[in-house]
Amino acid sequence: MGYEEILLSTSGLVDAAPPVTDMEVAGASTTFGGNIVVGADGSVNLRAHDPAGAGVASGFSRTHWSLDGAAGVSDSSMTVVSLGAGGHFLEFRSEDRVGNLESQKTLEIAMDTAPPRLGGLAPGMGQVFRNGLDKITVSFDVHDDRDPTPSSRAFLRRLEDRGVNGASRPAQVEVSSGQVIEPFGLDDGLWELVVSATDFVLNPAGVSGGIFEVLHDTLPPRSTLSYGAPSYGQYPVFLTNTVPITLAAADDLLITGDEMGFGTAETYVAVDSGSFSVYLGSFSLSGAGTHTVRYYGMDRAGNSEAVRVFEAVIDDLAPHTMAAFTPKPYQAGSGRLYLTSAALLALSGEDEPSPQHASGLAFIEYRLGAAQGFTRYQSAFSLSPGEQSLEFRGVDNLGNTETANTLSVFVDTAAPRTELIISGGKQYAQDGRTYASADTGFGFSALDPEINSAASGVRETLHSLDGSAYTAFGSTFSLNDGSHTLAFQSRDNVGNLEVLQSAAVWVDAFAPISAFHIGEPLFISSTGVRHV
Repeated sequence: MGYEEILLSTSGLVDAAPPVTDMEVAGASTTFGGNIVVGADGSVNLRAHDPAGAGVASGFSRTHWSLDGAAGVSDSSMTVVSLGAGGHFLEFRSEDRVGNLESQKTLEIAMDTAPPRLGGLAPGMGQVFRNGLDKITVSFDVHDDRDPTPSSRAFLRRLEDRGVNGASRPAQVEVSSGQVIEPFGLDDGLWELVVSATDFVLNPAGVSGGIFEVLHDTLPPRSTLSYGAPSYGQYPVFLTNTVPITLAAADDLLITGDEMGFGTAETYVAVDSGSFSVYLGSFSLSGAGTHTVRYYGMDRAGNSEAVRVFEAVIDDLAPHTMAAFTPKPYQAGSGRLYLTSAALLALSGEDEPSPQHASGLAFIEYRLGAAQGFTRYQSAFSLSPGEQSLEFRGVDNLGNTETANTLSVFVDTAAPRTELIISGGKQYAQDGRTYASADTGFGFSALDPEINSAASGVRETLHSLDGSAYTAFGSTFSLNDGSHTLAFQSRDNVGNLEVLQSAAVWVDAFAPISAFHIGEPLFISSTGVRHV
């Protein structure tokens, strides 16, 4: 047929150029040793664009990056890479929309977050510089891990004006390390050294040195006396012969109490009637009674204070304590002490040797049994049944402690037990009654039972016959013909009284009468013979 296809045509743009990624550093930064160093606020910004090659650019697609081996992809033309402290290795490249991939770029970068180190500051805390006697030498060190020459600045700053005409003199003086200053070049008062520094990425550091003084001395020292423990009271003060007594002195400058003088040269001390000598260290007083200590100080400028006086009373003796029972205990022939459970134990004491030389009794303490700790005595108390081992001692206001007194007591809580004893004669029991012949003897036997190892023993047995008054039983007794009631009870040596007992007894003192009877029929002969 000879048909022909219609001619078709199309057109397109060819992008053969990859994107370009530029690196920017935000924040403080510098180049050191061929590497970039950024400060603590620094970051790396990756900014990508797709340049038009031959007038054609498909446009930015994404940025591929890796920090220390950790990969990331960003579809933003502006990528912010955050850094941590230390050195890092950064790789990055970008890709356009048709897959053109930029050649990989690498960067070594370090983040420096450490400020410079400041040290070796002088003058130091507490130093005193006296005009005409001392010189002020300023020194400090500045070091940094990366920056070999960090910048620094230093000045002396006045904190408190203690001199005269301070307002006319500078309150701040710029200095350098190694500089020597005469104290006269500074105003009297309190000062400190202030040093600041920055490294090449502006990490800041600052430090203040110790407070030091610049002064002149016009007043004598002020000596003080102190004493250790134990002590008691104030006027007078009671001490033991082991208590250390210490002297100290403060030297003032312009105002009493400012303690800014040149310092105390010597302190002198005398005890009782003795002569003054140089104080060399803590001492104690010996011998019971009142003692006098005199002392004064002299400073390095030759100013001498007035003599001061201190009085103390030495008490080295322990108190004396006593125990008292109410009611009084019973002491057996063996020496044992017996108490009733109702008995109260009271402890008392006094401090020796005399009121004016004794600090006084502080407290009494006691314990029951060596396994227990001591308890502070408050008021009279009773003891538990059985054997009790008591220790007690007194302590005075200086802690002088008495050697413990020991006391062993037995607390008897059980009353005796009494038994009616019937002996001799004849007895007969019928229908619950006890019948006895007139020659029957009656008596009592009592026993104090031992409970918890404590038995004080029977003191007496009391008895009453037919309601009569109670009398102490002495020996066996007999009863008259008839019915009788015996009441009886016993008491032990600490007063425990048995519950009242009673017994009924019928005493028959007469023999029976016999009778013979003959019934009916009965015939009695003239001779009196009965016939039945």
